[in-house]
Amino acid sequence: MRPLRVCAVLLLNCPVNSPAQPQTPGTTQPSQLVQQALATIVIAVLASSVPAFYRTQARQSPVPQALTLVQACEVALGGTQALSAVADYTETGTITYQTAGGTLEGKVTTQGKSLEQLRLQVLLPEGTRTIRITGMAGSLTNEAGQTIGLPYSNLMNAGGLTFPGMRIASLAANSSATLQYVGSVPFADGQAHQIHVVPPLAPDLMPPVGALDFGSFDLYIDPTTFQLVGFSDLVWTPNNSQPLRRELRYSNYQSANGLTVPFRISEIVNGQLNWSISITSLSLNTNPDDSIFKP
Repeated sequence: MRPLRVCAVLLLNCPVNSPAQPQTPGTTQPSQLVQQALATIVIAVLASSVPAFYRTQARQSPVPQALTLVQACEVALGGTQALSAVADYTETGTITYQTAGGTLEGKVTTQGKSLEQLRLQVLLPEGTRTIRITGMAGSLTNEAGQTIGLPYSNLMNAGGLTFPGMRIASLAANSSATLQYVGSVPFADGQAHQIHVVPPLAPDLMPPVGALDFGSFDLYIDPTTFQLVGFSDLVWTPNNSQPLRRELRYSNYQSANGLTVPFRISEIVNGQLNWSISITSLSLNTNPDDSIFKP
């Protein structure tokens, strides 16, 4: 039996040696055709998809370039109407961890409700690993049956981990988050539009010491397909005072249930591949009980 600790680098943790203690809570432009088409889109209000720790308000005009790109991405992933109809999702597939001793493979089920609730269950040869998140509270139960807390500082952007259309729809619809277009940058094997997102924080949240732009993240949008190809943010581990850069890469987009969904998701931390998930099935609006998400 491999003992585990919570890397806190992400929600899917690699096997190591000792349990952790619980923590307390460039410049490529979009085509004129796409811009003109997006100008006619009526954006539905997805208040239920915006996390409670983000305060919402009406977005001011004129529409900035960053928002135009986010709206284009929303169209590419299925559009406002189709995405706004998604109350919850369930995905099944396989996961491969990269560990010091080689690869570790298992079967994974991910479930989410809005951006507030997330559950990941991984069946491994030595047992089941389950992550449960509701709001800013999270826990991990490892293969040995030990349940330990996840640090709230690394749960800010957990919602929609494997189903990014939910986050894109939330940003496109109604958000007081600051969106800044960074430019066309190298990403993975090509170029991507980079957008820096700074969400407003609830006043009772205490950022980690030295954390700047706490809760901020970056989106990477393909300049041709306008699909989301990447997401990045900073995470903190219990034994590191400096944050680590976490990157999620989305690929192998396929049509499913009227949407365009990434069927492969990979996590890279500080330049090293941590895990990859290959999705094999997607179900929408099955209304899972809230109890399964409770830490």
